[in-house]
Amino acid sequence: MYSAVLFKTTTCAVCSKSLVKKGFKLKCSICAEWYHKSCQVISAEKFGLVQTKKKNWCCVNCSLDDDDEIVDEE
Repeated sequence: MYSAVLFKTTTCAVCSKSLVKKGFKLKCSICAEWYHKSCQVISAEKFGLVQTKKKNWCCVNCSLDDDDEIVDEE
């Protein structure tokens, strides 16, 4: 399953504000929390890869290097 596909949560894990169905959001492939794109450090290029379902993503909390992380599907 790719990280930007399913939308089940209504609030961001960082700011606790509402996530809108068509907004810029990400789901971490490891912790399964949802985030606003603006609440995480991710480049536009990497965000595009996640949104087009080509790559999985993990949040800064789950990333070993405290930066956004693109994860290849296994």
